[in-house]
Amino acid sequence: MKQKLLIDIECYPEFFFLGCMDFKTKVKFSFEISESIDQRKELYQFLKSYSGFWVSFNGIHYDDVVLAFGQSNNWWIKENWYTACTYLKEMSDKIISDDDSNWETLKKYKWFKWGFTRIDLFLYWSKKLRLSKKISLKSLGIQMGYPVVQELPYAPHLILNEEQREDIKIYNLEHDLGILNLLTDKMNGEIEIRQTIVKKYKIDAWSMDMPKVASEILLQSYCKKTGNDLSETRKLRFDRPTIHIGKLLEGFNPKFETPKLQEIWKNLLNAIDSFDETFVLFNSLDQGVRISVGDGGIHSINNNELYCSTDTHSIITSDVASMYPSLIIKHELFRFSEVLDEYKSIKNLRLTETKPNLGIAKKNNDQVEIKKWKIIDTLYKFILNGPSGLLDMSHSWLYYPEGALKLRLIGQLTLLKLTEKCMQQNYRVVSLNTDGIEVIIPNDKLDYYYNVLIPELEQQFNLIFEHEKYEKIIYQNVNSYITISTGKSKKKGAFVTNPEKAVTTPPALGGSVDFLIIPKMLQCYFEKGIKPEFILNNLDTFEYNWDGEVEKLHIYDFCASQKCDRSYQVEWNLQKQQRLNRYFVSKSGAYLYKCKNGKKTHMMKGWGVQIYNKYEEKKLSEYLIDKRFYLSSANKSISHLDGNQTQIQN
Repeated sequence: MKQKLLIDIECYPEFFFLGCMDFKTKVKFSFEISESIDQRKELYQFLKSYSGFWVSFNGIHYDDVVLAFGQSNNWWIKENWYTACTYLKEMSDKIISDDDSNWETLKKYKWFKWGFTRIDLFLYWSKKLRLSKKISLKSLGIQMGYPVVQELPYAPHLILNEEQREDIKIYNLEHDLGILNLLTDKMNGEIEIRQTIVKKYKIDAWSMDMPKVASEILLQSYCKKTGNDLSETRKLRFDRPTIHIGKLLEGFNPKFETPKLQEIWKNLLNAIDSFDETFVLFNSLDQGVRISVGDGGIHSINNNELYCSTDTHSIITSDVASMYPSLIIKHELFRFSEVLDEYKSIKNLRLTETKPNLGIAKKNNDQVEIKKWKIIDTLYKFILNGPSGLLDMSHSWLYYPEGALKLRLIGQLTLLKLTEKCMQQNYRVVSLNTDGIEVIIPNDKLDYYYNVLIPELEQQFNLIFEHEKYEKIIYQNVNSYITISTGKSKKKGAFVTNPEKAVTTPPALGGSVDFLIIPKMLQCYFEKGIKPEFILNNLDTFEYNWDGEVEKLHIYDFCASQKCDRSYQVEWNLQKQQRLNRYFVSKSGAYLYKCKNGKKTHMMKGWGVQIYNKYEEKKLSEYLIDKRFYLSSANKSISHLDGNQTQIQN
């Protein structure tokens, strides 16, 4: 197995530093260029000869570019240390500026041919997700519970003295590489999936997100079948045409019987390019559900609602199995038939190869085979799921807006037909979202639902539905809910107690971990009736099974973090702070402000906080946590939801 090095650089006007850590042995070493230490020759030889794995966070777009600039121009050797630092800092500034005018200067260094294999963990998140979540190494460190929250100690434009350079070395080797080490360990499964991709498909997928992996695998197959050039095909771009939805849906008819849905269907067929409508459907018992449909998706509108199964009625959730892959195949929603053929082949492989072999491995308790087939099954799963988004990406060679719109609309119409059939039986539909519905059914009608109503719908649309019974379902809104069943609770939004486990597409890291004690208290209350007051009065001893294993509370459950942009200065207890801070609400705390142009703005209005950027081992009861904040937040949600518990009619 090749050596796996974790790396990170620091770049100042008169100081350059590359920190490295061996992932297996944890041995650290570094290269420095400064007035004190000049290791340019050693760095040049190391970069020239190293042939293992090179693991970074945003290295492909930053660290590696700076290093390639020095390596390709040989400034490590021919210039003095001062000039080398100056040039490297100028290159660093050009990269950070994100100015398009610098592209011609930067591109040859971005494409520099290294002898090592680069793994950039930052690129494992798709670009849209990276931007929306503002993912950074420090924020991931907070989510993973890294004990220290520290930003770069000195502004990058400063001339550092010897003591300050030592601080930067500690910051790099201890904290940046410490977080990167923790992240690499957490994401090792993601790396192994890409190792399988490289071996199986001969694609350099080490630093690709999964939608891009899916695109490249389908591209490879398409070009092999057609003889087209890979590079030229990858550059294909298409304009979005005017889409007449009636023409787009020719040959498809949900056969609505309800006047309101017939009206929606008529409006949809007359729409051009897009469609958006909100309406209410009722059954004959005057039980209604408010629904929003459109080219962006379908969802019900739920606010502070709580439903419970009873001795006479059950809450059933019914989801379409592999909805988007099934619809893509059935309605041939790729631009190119060759791509559709490969897509069908991959789905067939998952059904006939990976799932049976995984089942055999589990039966034999063969951990090596289980791991192998889990990786392959996960790979196939994401090849099948990735293209649904790529169909609507204008910069993708798979861009096919007609297919993307047809995919979403047929999925929504299928759910509307299921809703109509339920309403006709006087079942109460309480919610819809993307690929399924939640419906309250009299227990004596369950057999009809499973064995008559659903099979009729499956036959009509050639789809398969999967079902589960919920004991309770609690909504703040359609994007924030918790379900309680005999199996594992499903949680979204404000009810998520472990963001790492809540996200269904890897990499899971990236969600908020602010004040997790609140959703934990909500889950305890709605699952077991345990009141928040009891939990907060037993901080050191309380334990509960929130996410598959019994856990005690931790100080991080009471913490949140915030980061201000560079235009603000952060102040706490009359002292300047770094822009990113972790804190908890405390009886002995002070107000946290962001300051700009002489104006102070509360970052936790009405509550004092304790900055907690360095972990301390002690009992929770010793932290002087202000229980009032957490109690009021939890009880506010509970009162809203308890007051809106729906009584199911017999």
